[in-house]
Amino acid sequence: METMIPVKKLQSIDVNRLMSEWNDIKDKVSWKDGQTAVHYREQCRDRHLDPCGWPDPEEFKRRGGEFQKDFVLVNDEYKGSIIEQVLNEYQVYRARVMTRQPNSCYRWHKDNTWRIHIPLVSEYGNFFAFEEYGLYRMEPGHVYTVNTTLMHTFFNGSKSDRTHIVGPTDLLL
Repeated sequence: METMIPVKKLQSIDVNRLMSEWNDIKDKVSWKDGQTAVHYREQCRDRHLDPCGWPDPEEFKRRGGEFQKDFVLVNDEYKGSIIEQVLNEYQVYRARVMTRQPNSCYRWHKDNTWRIHIPLVSEYGNFFAFEEYGLYRMEPGHVYTVNTTLMHTFFNGSKSDRTHIVGPTDLLL
């Protein structure tokens, strides 16, 4: 097996500013199934919710994951924020804020692109698990790149919701 690190810390970020901005935003936006969008595309009827689901099956069949690159417009609540600044720096598109409840996990899967993760709330007990590479923990105050093209899952074994800003990037960092 080739030695690989599927999670890499890219930079530190001002966690106090990040959380202050997030606390100002989180109750002003619509949520569905633990997600709200940072980016949207012109065709969206609901800028905060439409980007959280998958497009109609015909579009997905025709375009695959390429449809995600249409989501580059930034919702007003994020304009001028450190969140927008970091997402622009790493050329992130279709970014969403995703929460995961305590004592839960995702199914095993892999994505078609790498992802940028900016943890907002990530207690001890929150881990990425990679099929061949083990467990990784991400702490607030940092920006990470994650090779989600590898088989992975995420679990929240803590007592509070885990909240991350997540979005694809084509940069291999």
